[in-house]
Amino acid sequence: MASTLPAQGEGFRKTPQELAAYNAACPKTSTYYVRIFKFVHRGTKEETFHATNEKKMIDKFKISFEFITHPTFVFDEKKGPQPWTAHVESKLSTDDRSNLYKWIKSIFQADPVVMADLIAGKFKISSLLNRLVMIEVEQKISKPDARNPNQANLTVKNILAPMVVPGLDLTRYQTQKLYNELILFDVNDFIAGVPADREAFKKLYAWEQKDIFTTEEVIASRLRLDDFKTDKATTAQQNYNVGQQAPSQDYRAANAPADDDFSDPATEDVF
Repeated sequence: MASTLPAQGEGFRKTPQELAAYNAACPKTSTYYVRIFKFVHRGTKEETFHATNEKKMIDKFKISFEFITHPTFVFDEKKGPQPWTAHVESKLSTDDRSNLYKWIKSIFQADPVVMADLIAGKFKISSLLNRLVMIEVEQKISKPDARNPNQANLTVKNILAPMVVPGLDLTRYQTQKLYNELILFDVNDFIAGVPADREAFKKLYAWEQKDIFTTEEVIASRLRLDDFKTDKATTAQQNYNVGQQAPSQDYRAANAPADDDFSDPATEDVF
């Protein structure tokens, strides 16, 4: 099932006025055009199913989305307007009953080549990166606590192919520059020493790095987190603490012609 994760801004201690503005601007329960900017295959850890209190070992991934059409918001005065983001976690599986399979099928249903690869178990996860999709989200206000009292949270309920609307130029949504950097990470390739995944690891938040190093796969590999810590990760963590992702380019140029090459990374992950 799609998991509920805090809306952008987790960890940012807001005044009542800032919190009210944040909640008012946060995407409401609806469907939105977004681009996938991050796919992280974390690895296997013990998870507790709260409904039954049952514990299971689950191999999970996380997909992150950048809102394209929803108005931006000033999370940090020093950085100016920035887009909202949302995230979803689920079990890594392309079994035809899994969330990932259903999402991929929904996104690529009009592409017979991709669908054939999916059925044959040859689908490349990198095909999702930078792709324009639609997500159904539900907004809920969290219960008060010391860290984030009454803050808006988003649950990603579904991922769909972008809706074609007469007169709406979807090409512009697909080609405008993203604020967030494209990141594709696979824990198994990281352990194997694949350069692209070693570099991607450096771009993850410090808490994500620590989480990955508590998975079965990394523990068995005997790699040490201290050998991979970087200044970039520290900076990313600091930015996360005020609800921001470190920018990949000048977001003020978001509507300029897209000259960036957003081609797939060198590593082609097949699941």
